[in-house]
Amino acid sequence: MKQITTISCKLKVSPEVAKEMEATMEMFANACQWRCRQLQQRLSVQQ
Repeated sequence: MKQITTISCKLKVSPEVAKEMEATMEMFANACQWRCRQLQQRLSVQQ
């Protein structure tokens, strides 16, 4: 089952903080995608 969770909010931050937040969110998304690929490979091997 595929689950999608979203959050919507508005923050007022400086441009520097906005860049840092964007970088953090991108790294988090990349980590999630990497883990998903690892799990998919593991499940494929087990079948």
